[in-house]
Amino acid sequence: MFTIEVRNTGNVALRNISISDPLAPGCDRTISSLGAGKRSTYSCGAPDVEAEFTNTATVRARDGEGTRVSDSDTARVEVENPNIQIVISPPAQTLLKGDTARFSIFVVNTSRTVSLTDVEVVDPLVPDCNRNIGNLPKGEERIYSCTVENVAKPLINQISVSARNIFTGEMVQDSTSSLVAVLDMQVKLSIKPSVVPMPGGPVQFIIEVLNSGSVPFEIDRLSVDPLGSILDPANRALKDNSCLQANEAAIVVGQRYSCSFTAAAEGNPGTRSYRLEARAQDADGKRVFASADSDVFIVNDAEFATTIKVLPAGLPAPGGEVIESIVITNGAPNGDVDVTFLHHSTLGNLDQIGSCLLPQRIAAGDTYRCEFKLTISGPIGTVIDHTISAAGIDNNGDYVGDVDSAEIVLFDPSRQNIWLPLVAGSR
Repeated sequence: MFTIEVRNTGNVALRNISISDPLAPGCDRTISSLGAGKRSTYSCGAPDVEAEFTNTATVRARDGEGTRVSDSDTARVEVENPNIQIVISPPAQTLLKGDTARFSIFVVNTSRTVSLTDVEVVDPLVPDCNRNIGNLPKGEERIYSCTVENVAKPLINQISVSARNIFTGEMVQDSTSSLVAVLDMQVKLSIKPSVVPMPGGPVQFIIEVLNSGSVPFEIDRLSVDPLGSILDPANRALKDNSCLQANEAAIVVGQRYSCSFTAAAEGNPGTRSYRLEARAQDADGKRVFASADSDVFIVNDAEFATTIKVLPAGLPAPGGEVIESIVITNGAPNGDVDVTFLHHSTLGNLDQIGSCLLPQRIAAGDTYRCEFKLTISGPIGTVIDHTISAAGIDNNGDYVGDVDSAEIVLFDPSRQNIWLPLVAGSR
């Protein structure tokens, strides 16, 4: 609402007086005449005001001789529109798995006329960001920091603020979010065969790199100690190296990259240990590291035998369950063997798989048996090879071991033969 006062400050009467107000047309008026020193006052309004503005009213008139006179005045209109805003910074960040995410929270009362009370910040995923701010006077702000430790998975941190209009009791609120991405890589080093009769020979190294985070990355380093860089084409210790292009393509989220090479594992009976070290970086240059270990056993297999049996040896496609049995025989005439390594080409370490347990001491001339179940699947014609590698140390401290393989065939169920037992008949 406005109060308009028109006053004749001169010493002659005025006529044809008009008041115009473009932003509040309801204040427009005409006054036929106004004597010297007289005034006219009225009230008017501007409905449905949603934003602040400066209102200007202008009056024009003529005196008795037709001379024009005018004047204007302004009034500032402030809108009581209480509101609150929350901003979280940074809007996005990338962490290594296990790192701490750090946030800055900015809360501001955007009103210039109304104070707020019961101001509360709620963050369901990061409790450290919860705050009971209480009162927040008009135009004022609060800034604070908060964290969440040991971030293992990507998250969208959604945070909200609510407050109450101190005059009307009405609630106002706002919300925002921040993306936390995780840069994570898992690697695996497999060696086939992992048990090699002395004096050793070539083995195949298989490298697997999994993008287990939430952002793509590129491999920029692969090395296997003591063989050196796997990405170096001049590395003469490596043969049939398919890893040379590992750093040429981005590995997207969830993708698994694999490559292989061949190298010699030779020498006296014993363990040859290898360590894979990998490094990758995302598009912003943030780096992640991972490593994996694997062993090759160079063994004396003259008096040590390992056998694997699969029942059934064939399954109708698309597959089913088989039972695999392991038999390890210590054929030495005297002396025990402590078996510490029992590895399956698909399952990996067999310790505590089925009835298999390590370590196992096998006396001279004795055997050790264990078995486990395994589900096989694949299309018709698939031939699956499973290899068992076993190794241990005899009484003389020498490594002994052996390797055995078995095949499982998935055949066409429509061509399955059924063998019935013979039954003697009577004439």
